[in-house]
Amino acid sequence: MNKNTGKHPAGFRHNDRSGHVGNAADFCRNRFYLYPFFLLIALWAFLTYSALLFVEVYQTADHDAGIGSLAAQYFGTAGRIVTTIVLMVFLYALLSAYITGGGGILASSLPTMGES
Repeated sequence: MNKNTGKHPAGFRHNDRSGHVGNAADFCRNRFYLYPFFLLIALWAFLTYSALLFVEVYQTADHDAGIGSLAAQYFGTAGRIVTTIVLMVFLYALLSAYITGGGGILASSLPTMGES
């Protein structure tokens, strides 16, 4: 809450002194909340479309085919190399995120483990 104006920084008041409780219209009037909402909808649509493309490709592929072998089949050796590099970068980012999050959880639980 902003001390100067008495309003929530995002413009959404939960329950002020007059008893006004913010509703969905107040929530949606603020652009701060609309941009991420539409971004999430667009990302969901993109991920759904790409998943459907994978389903289409895997219908004609061997049962043990992976992304690398499919890339080699459709795009050649260059496609397999690019796909492998992209997957390695993605897995490195995923591993880094899990190590960072797990380190915070482990650090917060270590002092309490010795006390109990």
